[in-house]
Amino acid sequence: DSESGSAGCQVLAPFSIIGYVCCIDRKRKAMKHQVTKRNFTRYSAAALMLLAAALLLLNTGLLGQKDQARVVRLIGNARVSSDAGKSWKPLQRGSGVTDGDILETGPNSQLIVRYRYLELRLGPKSKSKVSSLINTAKPARIELERGFSWFNVDRGPNNRARNFSVRTPTSVAAVRGTKFAVVESDKGSLSCVCEGQVDTSANGST
Repeated sequence: DSESGSAGCQVLAPFSIIGYVCCIDRKRKAMKHQVTKRNFTRYSAAALMLLAAALLLLNTGLLGQKDQARVVRLIGNARVSSDAGKSWKPLQRGSGVTDGDILETGPNSQLIVRYRYLELRLGPKSKSKVSSLINTAKPARIELERGFSWFNVDRGPNNRARNFSVRTPTSVAAVRGTKFAVVESDKGSLSCVCEGQVDTSANGST
């Protein structure tokens, strides 16, 4: 018997041609399987790298997801100024609100803003400034210039240590409770506690 083979394919005559073709076909399938396996491994590694990069971008805020309060409800119309009242833009549901923003509602309007543990409601013809809320290194403070405001402060385990106050032109309300309202008008300020305790003092006193 004679032997015929190529590239490691050895078959016996008289079936040398058929055996050679079958051997080459098996090797081609084996090589294709190895290439597919290498490609799958390479694509899997690339996918993991892209996922890691996306998580990094989310954590560093590079995707534009800023930590902001959000308008969750709006009846009528309201506007916001981020430059101390020099310019204004209309608010809508989902609009972001951050420290330094001035909020103003129109007639027959109501605005509800929510941030983590705090819910702020402004009544018609009200004007309020978010002095410090997003920056957790500072005590949270809202300044009510005029109108009606209602607050719901969730005093959960993570929020007990942070002080919260509402300042008007005539008074300062230090929050010890959870649900309360503050009204500012030409006749002065009025606070109403629905739940908990609020310590009110004249603005400027210690």
